[in-house]
Amino acid sequence: MLDGRGEVGVGLAGRHVAVGHPGAFSRFDGVLDRHLAEQAREAADCLEPLAPYLAGDRLALVKAASTELATLAERLPLVYRHGDYETRNWLYDQDTGRHGLIDFSTAAPGVAATEFVWLCGAVWPTRTDLRDVYFTGYGRPLTGDEDRLLQLLTARLGASYLRTGLAKQREDLIQRGHLVLDRMAAHRR
Repeated sequence: MLDGRGEVGVGLAGRHVAVGHPGAFSRFDGVLDRHLAEQAREAADCLEPLAPYLAGDRLALVKAASTELATLAERLPLVYRHGDYETRNWLYDQDTGRHGLIDFSTAAPGVAATEFVWLCGAVWPTRTDLRDVYFTGYGRPLTGDEDRLLQLLTARLGASYLRTGLAKQREDLIQRGHLVLDRMAAHRR
């Protein structure tokens, strides 16, 4: 178990080497833009089916994800991302406090905030204290645009959990979707 000093944030910060300013690589031949446009479309596809199940502020988050995602990332610097930064890919030595990563199969240039979506949607909603510890270790807070992108991507993830849970009658995904969207709405205030 990580001891709360931000080792995981330190580990990722060391890997997020800036690869250029927002326009330096033509956004990697449109790969990043297509990915975020796909995320925006998924959010848009969730709007109608989820409308009966969401309060207005939660639905507004999903709508914002559907309209803002593609353009927001254009203003952000690129880093070299791990691409699958979830606990299943972390190695941690409690004796030394050293953190490592495995599985670089999805590593690629991208926007740093996309790296934190799983943490924001699955870990931080139930352990809000870990967000501050994480970014202390990371060495800096997110910028306003990075935080907005993270919130919208995480809202899209929450909408996806909820939509899938409703379609497959999976209470765990329904609850997770509501939890994520509730947290994102609270964060927005």
